[in-house]
Amino acid sequence: MSFPSINNTCKAIERLQHVAEHYKSEDKFIQACEVLLSMAQVCASKERYAEASDFFEKAAQLTFDCSENSRVRAPAYLLSAGLCLLVLGDELAISDAFTRYKTMSNRVQENANVQCLMTLTQHVRQGDLEAFDALLQSEEGIVGSDALHRTMTDKIRQSIVARQAKVES
Repeated sequence: MSFPSINNTCKAIERLQHVAEHYKSEDKFIQACEVLLSMAQVCASKERYAEASDFFEKAAQLTFDCSENSRVRAPAYLLSAGLCLLVLGDELAISDAFTRYKTMSNRVQENANVQCLMTLTQHVRQGDLEAFDALLQSEEGIVGSDALHRTMTDKIRQSIVARQAKVES
């Protein structure tokens, strides 16, 4: 999707929210989830990471509420939501998010996507660029699997570098 202006993006998001709610009211959860994911991707592509995180998280919650078969995708959506929060650098939001993730499913922390996010978060908090890069390389299939994740991890990496430069000066 390509949106030429912020106003068009806002209008598109608003329309998509109505579509998602309609699908949800019709018990068409998979379609509602797909719309939420589209909204999240549009927001992230426009660097509206707080909104993107919220939509990824809503898609994950909806997926957990669906059939057993679709639940396997939910932790990947939580990874995307968490990466959005890491880009923002909002420590409190990240902590709150992990608390919410635990309430979605009692086994969510066992998932490789969520474990990867937790470890990435720890490296960001510690400002450990070497460990951050090593984890990204070792978890290429999880984190580096799409352009959006690569863009967000590049931004997170830049923030770590900037923090290190600030400390050194």
